[in-house]
Amino acid sequence: YDQWLPPLGRAVKLLEVGLGCTMQYGPGGSMEVWSRYFAEAEIHVIESNADCASAWSEALASARILVHVGDQSDAQFLQAVRERVG
Repeated sequence: YDQWLPPLGRAVKLLEVGLGCTMQYGPGGSMEVWSRYFAEAEIHVIESNADCASAWSEALASARILVHVGDQSDAQFLQAVRERVG
């Protein structure tokens, strides 16, 4: 990622849509990459599958990843996430 992301630095806020609950490799794969690459980042993920998010929230929180459960097409939900995240 260094060739594309060096101007961002490591202390960033990152938002990813989708935890990967339906992916063959399983949920959280890209979250692990982001938490290692951005060691000082505040990482957030939006996930619509509440059961999957609940199952993974605790493990991800230990890696500084916060899961927001909701629908990415819901403007009010996105605004609420924006207000919480800053």
